[in-house]
Amino acid sequence: DPQIRAAALATAARVGCHQDRVAEALGDRHADVRAAALVASAPAPDRDAGIAALVAGSPEDRLALARAIALAPSPRFRGVLLELLARREPAVNREALRVLARVPELVEPDRLLGMLADPRVRSDVRRVWIASGELGLERLIAALDDPRTRPSIRRHIPRTIGRFELRAAATALVDRLMREPDGTTEFKILRALGRMRSDDPTLPIDAATIREYARRALADAARYATLADQLVPNTTQSGELLRELLDEKRYFAVEHVFRALDILGPTAGLRSAHDAIASRDPDRRSAALEILEHVVRAELRNPLIAV
Repeated sequence: DPQIRAAALATAARVGCHQDRVAEALGDRHADVRAAALVASAPAPDRDAGIAALVAGSPEDRLALARAIALAPSPRFRGVLLELLARREPAVNREALRVLARVPELVEPDRLLGMLADPRVRSDVRRVWIASGELGLERLIAALDDPRTRPSIRRHIPRTIGRFELRAAATALVDRLMREPDGTTEFKILRALGRMRSDDPTLPIDAATIREYARRALADAARYATLADQLVPNTTQSGELLRELLDEKRYFAVEHVFRALDILGPTAGLRSAHDAIASRDPDRRSAALEILEHVVRAELRNPLIAV
């Protein structure tokens, strides 16, 4: 198996034996073996030319090179890894990202940030961010706060920050929640905070800010409900479309309230209560209202039930 032979070459080079076999493998017909030999060889023009040929070759050649570097990660291959990432080939990128997760000091933050927009490698990219530690978290927080960050990227930053499972990560998300202008990103922040608190209910958060957010979302829901009630029944088609839009916005505003409450009390089952209240099952609705009665403060509970 070429990959087994490649791993054996990498091991031999690491312990400093069988250098003759490494040299012989430079001409092997299998790209995996040839790539492992090139990576294991001492820096030289011929070695650099061989690596450049693999980079310029087929996707299989590039995948073999990425696998070889993963067997022996080193800062000297940083430029090669960046070239491989630039090809936007998912299989190759995943191997290159495996190397960066093991040696995060090789990361180029701006390029890694852009790769969050690619769903094919997003989970691998997130693993690299987590491996980069506090410096990575600081860069992500700065990108979330930067209005120049493209929506296709910023909408995946909250979940990435949430994966750090640190108090600093939760604090950054809470701080951003009240001032995030993009509705989709705002929702992603709520989801990320909900996951963090569900995974660790003891994780400290600024409860006052979350309650203020819940009050604001509740006020939005009440406003949409009032506007919908003021529409004349059996009006024009455009009027009915407006009513449907207001009902939808009210529903999502109420969902935001429940998600905020779930962040405050992650063990109370409030997300399930929202689903039950939105259902047509009277028994489920009754049970959910009972949960609200016991868990949610009156200042939020009474207007929430009203809308």
